[in-house]
Amino acid sequence: MKRLTAIGMLTTGLLILAAPAAIAGGWAITSMDELPGEFRAGETYQLGYTILQHGKTPVEGAETEITARNPSTGETLRFVGQADGKPGHYVAEVTFPDGGAWMWSVTQGDFAVHELGELLVSSAPAAAVAATASLPIWGLVLAAATAIALGVFATRLVAVITRRSAKPGLAD
Repeated sequence: MKRLTAIGMLTTGLLILAAPAAIAGGWAITSMDELPGEFRAGETYQLGYTILQHGKTPVEGAETEITARNPSTGETLRFVGQADGKPGHYVAEVTFPDGGAWMWSVTQGDFAVHELGELLVSSAPAAAVAATASLPIWGLVLAAATAIALGVFATRLVAVITRRSAKPGLAD
């Protein structure tokens, strides 16, 4: 009995000591390519990213995806990453159906999920944003100045006509 207990303790000790060796080097990071300045609901974006083991070695052949979760609705979206270009580089097509705050992350194959934090998505349709952006402020200023000038001209014209009609002998 003492012998079995000793063997059990020895095995447990070896497993505890072996655990760090089994997971050593088992971490990776994801670096996103340049992101758009703004994300809009309904638009599709090609998002590129690189997975690096130890922050240095490209991870090739990973089953990877970008996951987005809307905390207010609980909706979860998954966008599969495809190998693209350099080793360890992947691209996923991402479309957010609704605006709001989304928590997003990257699944890195055999490595832990890399959390990317909160992403704000605009619910404004792209056409409305483009229409507003295409109307420069100087155009509005020019239109207002023109309206004021026409108003002043019309007022002066009425004043001149009224003065002429009021003088005796000019109306005959």
